[in-house]
Amino acid sequence: MIITDTCYGVIPLRRKNGDQEQQQEWEILVIQHLKGEHWAFPKGHPEPNETALESAKRELHEETGLVIDTLLVEQPLTEHYNFENKRGDTINKSVHYFLAQVSGTLVLQAEEVKDSRWVPINDAHTLLTFDAAKNLLKSAIDALHQHSINDKMLDSFHANKHLIIDSHSHIHEDVDNLEFADIKLPLHCTWLMGTTVDDWTRVNRYGDRLGTRTIRCFGVHPWFVHLVHPPKELLDTNPEQDPTKMVSDTYPTVINTAWPDQLRQQLTQYPNAMVGEIGVDRVTKCRATGKNEQAEQWIVFDQLIKIAVEFNRLVSLHCVQLHGKLLDYFIALPIDQMPRKIALHTFSGKPSTVDSFAKMKTKGNRFYFGISFINLSSSKVYKMIKSIPDDRLLLESDQNTPLEAESSILDVVMAICKAKEWTVEQTITITRQNAIEFQA
Repeated sequence: MIITDTCYGVIPLRRKNGDQEQQQEWEILVIQHLKGEHWAFPKGHPEPNETALESAKRELHEETGLVIDTLLVEQPLTEHYNFENKRGDTINKSVHYFLAQVSGTLVLQAEEVKDSRWVPINDAHTLLTFDAAKNLLKSAIDALHQHSINDKMLDSFHANKHLIIDSHSHIHEDVDNLEFADIKLPLHCTWLMGTTVDDWTRVNRYGDRLGTRTIRCFGVHPWFVHLVHPPKELLDTNPEQDPTKMVSDTYPTVINTAWPDQLRQQLTQYPNAMVGEIGVDRVTKCRATGKNEQAEQWIVFDQLIKIAVEFNRLVSLHCVQLHGKLLDYFIALPIDQMPRKIALHTFSGKPSTVDSFAKMKTKGNRFYFGISFINLSSSKVYKMIKSIPDDRLLLESDQNTPLEAESSILDVVMAICKAKEWTVEQTITITRQNAIEFQA
């Protein structure tokens, strides 16, 4: 029998002291697997619903304790080989490796890894056991030579990253890595976006720890509107018609009807806090009904806008495939009922939509446009970034863990550099100044 087997892994690299122009500056981590005692790279099988990259990151961290800082090549390198198992089956194995610069403290997984060594990349072939791994190493060296991030740009990023303002983040959701965010996250300031009433507690936990390095933001995300304003069909499942409870066979939920007053309390306690993340979404479906409940989203969104105006607060706004309706909403809104400024998070509209917001009569100067790693999956992202006024562009990580915030910001910085034809230093300086002006 022929069995196909697929794994994912990482070829871990770090910088070595020396001439930045030389390939020899790279050191590569090779591990000795406990099973078979062969020398190779960290890898393993994916877990259910994991993407290739998610699987590779997890295996790297489990086997070595390291994390990816930067993907040096977007597409993985593939190693193919065949072998026969004890039952006589032919295993046709493919291992897809991501070439990445890593960081962290090396902690080997005792159940899987016997030993490890950091070696110069051009010497690693003497340590690797199998020809397939040696061929993979050659491909990695070639890929580094042809596709690696421009060294000067990367150096400039690291020299200036302490100035970066991350204008949209969810790193507070990772409650286990608060200490990492406090000690190792190098960014100047991170805006923490609360998405539910319960999430506001996590925002405050990070805010208390990181102090002036954060801006607290409190909102109700459109994905979670049903927690504060459930669709009627869910209330109908409650035989007692109790407005504080929603009972469903598959998704029981207690409704928080006190959220507006709780939001006002947070905004009163934190005078520089923003209202966010809020918005409207045409794609997401309410988990409890399986439907896109837009009517309830707009009701809650309108309430949140009113509270933002009441407290004269800034707004971070999520919008998916409803930019036309959102434009109509703000055009119709009287000027005295407009928030003083609005950041359109991970903006996904067309260049013409950028113009429609940015040039809105008497209100256009209140709109800013955030770019995150989510935007980078679109082939049209560079055209869209180019259309954003230089003084309205914001930098976002949109990450839910501090472990990946810096690498996400780096990817976005590189995309903006390409679209705007700016240097890394210009990109960081301009987006920083825009974030400061947004808060003014």
